[in-house]
Amino acid sequence: MFIHIFTYRFKCLIRDRELVFWTMLFPLLLATLFNMAFGRLDELDVFNAIPIAVVDDAFLDQNQDFKEVLTSVSGGEKPLFVLTQTDLETAKGLLEKGEITAYIYLDPEIRMMTRESGLNQTIVKTFIEEYNQTSLAISGILSQNPESLSIILQDLETRMSYLKDISMNNAKPNVVLNYFYSLIAMACIYGAFWGLKEITDIQADLSAKAARVNLAP
Repeated sequence: MFIHIFTYRFKCLIRDRELVFWTMLFPLLLATLFNMAFGRLDELDVFNAIPIAVVDDAFLDQNQDFKEVLTSVSGGEKPLFVLTQTDLETAKGLLEKGEITAYIYLDPEIRMMTRESGLNQTIVKTFIEEYNQTSLAISGILSQNPESLSIILQDLETRMSYLKDISMNNAKPNVVLNYFYSLIAMACIYGAFWGLKEITDIQADLSAKAARVNLAP
């Protein structure tokens, strides 16, 4: 008896096209769209060196410290910048063509010129601000205690980070998984529609159809 009732009630449920679409086809459609939209999202997190230019003029020659720092962060295995040293007019042309993110010039203050705002532009701006702050701090300390130069240089070379990334397991973090977990949770909630539909169809006080079913011999 149970198998007979279950079979026919299941046939009734799967004939409801709206119910089948929202509980089965819609989650599959969303999963496909998620995969198309977020499939290569991890590749966008890879940092690429930022192309910039610095105006090579008399002001830059007078600030050898800044020139050396720029050269330092533009070299090595993981450079921050792809640096081009050129004159002002060429730097403006490179910026207009979109070949560089920004160009830096001195007058004699360190200044930056860019066409638009964005992540790379913010990184360049933050780099300049941090250099200016560090330079002012060193100048202030040396004016009061010239003998502390060696200690300052040692501290700059051994900057400490007070934050440490700790992984709870060996799995590589993947932010895209959150979207698929949410989709699975949504599909589970939508699965309750089957039970709601079944109760509505067989409980007499919930629908006219259920009342007719219960009155039938």
